[in-house]
Amino acid sequence: MYNSSHVSVLLPPFFGFFFLRLLFIQSTSAEITLQPVSINTTLNSTANFVCEANGDLLNFLVNNTPANEIRARGFMDDTTGISGGGSRGNLTAKAYDINNNTNISCVASTLSPPSSVTSDTVFLTIQGLLDNVGNLNHIFINGSTVLLTWTAPYTLDNVPITGYHIVNGSVNITTTNKSITLSATNPDPCILNNISVSPINDVGIGSSNNISFHYETVPLVAPNVSVIPAVNEESNITLNISINVSCNFCVMASEYIVTCFCCTYYQQDHNLGVFSIRRAMQLPNYNYIT
Repeated sequence: MYNSSHVSVLLPPFFGFFFLRLLFIQSTSAEITLQPVSINTTLNSTANFVCEANGDLLNFLVNNTPANEIRARGFMDDTTGISGGGSRGNLTAKAYDINNNTNISCVASTLSPPSSVTSDTVFLTIQGLLDNVGNLNHIFINGSTVLLTWTAPYTLDNVPITGYHIVNGSVNITTTNKSITLSATNPDPCILNNISVSPINDVGIGSSNNISFHYETVPLVAPNVSVIPAVNEESNITLNISINVSCNFCVMASEYIVTCFCCTYYQQDHNLGVFSIRRAMQLPNYNYIT
């Protein structure tokens, strides 16, 4: 009888090769190691998407179409090797209007054994010219100084509003604030002031919002007044009151209220009794002819 304390098994000499190959294949299946991220940008700028993976191939999809098939729309992709045996893919995208809200992903794959994995889906979102500012308002600090205030329009995250463009007559002003103080020297309260405010980003100057107002200071113009008394045979006094004014003058009705007129001529006669002269000299408020 044959006895042995152990059993030896002889393996074919090439078995070790296949065993190591199996371990290698399991360790090199497709894997996304760096996910792409969504990008907000301005119209006609350039965006760059990055994806890293382990695998034999790495490609980008744009709206589920290979990026190399829609290069006419401004997409260009390339792949380079990185340390550790992985790959880095770069997708350059032109922010044309047609590419707004495009979804983008990358796909890593292996040839043997066949396998593939797809990254998260991200988006290219494009900001064009900004809409007009909101809540445009004016507050008088004094008769010749006014404070303009407004609120910012909507803009995409990470796409800043770089400033605001104010047009005040023939004067152009740029500010990064959401308010501005305007002053005028000897302003004419009879002239309507038209102000526009527009937001600015890297695309350019956006839509404008407009406001109009009269300055409230009053350069009072005193019209020429002529009063000619006449006494008739019955001892009555006639006051011939003539007011000659040039066109466009303003009268202060209260501290901050101005009434403007465009007048040519006014005349009115008052017949007054002898005993009513004192009362009559307190002249009433006449209605000006406009």
